[in-house]
Amino acid sequence: MGIFANAATVTNNRATKNGFNGFLVGSSVVMNNLAVQNGGAGIGGISNLIVNNTLIANALVGVSAGDSAFSGNQFSGNNGGAANPQFSGRGPIGPNGCDGSVCP
Repeated sequence: MGIFANAATVTNNRATKNGFNGFLVGSSVVMNNLAVQNGGAGIGGISNLIVNNTLIANALVGVSAGDSAFSGNQFSGNNGGAANPQFSGRGPIGPNGCDGSVCP
């Protein structure tokens, strides 16, 4: 695991090539981070606000949201490629980008 935080503000960090999630967070604000080629999700956790992050080629989804709110994130090639879901959990609260287009 790269970065673990609870009840925190997590901004402007990089988590790359960790064996599990790049970020594992709870009850936190997670923004303007980069998660690349992690062994789990780029960002995972519950009860977070996840905004404006970049999530690239993580083994699982870019964001495993649980009940978290997320918007403004950029997803590319997570979960085995662009044809697969790029996030899981509660639906987004605003638009996110998937490989240069608005995510479905």
